[in-house]
Amino acid sequence: MATAGYDPRAAQDLWELMSAVEADNAAKGETTMENRFAMLRTHPTSDERHQALEKDMDNALGKWKEHMKVYWAGVKAKEAKERLEQEEAKTRVKGEVLGQGVAVT
Repeated sequence: MATAGYDPRAAQDLWELMSAVEADNAAKGETTMENRFAMLRTHPTSDERHQALEKDMDNALGKWKEHMKVYWAGVKAKEAKERLEQEEAKTRVKGEVLGQGVAVT
């Protein structure tokens, strides 16, 4: 998740919310077979995901910050390339116009 560019801190809010939804459903008596029998679950509970993320937050934030450095370096390089291409195009147009004897200011 962090290496894909998502801020891992946002996931904590998501799993906290999902945990509350699960708790509300359980309070209403709306439980699924997989919630009744943990061995049938194919995914961890929202609480388990939230706790696992909390334990690994320093590592996840480090990966995310490193990814963002690389991402923004790429954005800046792309912008610099585009500016250079625009300047080259302007120079080429000026050269073509000047070559025809038309003054360009």
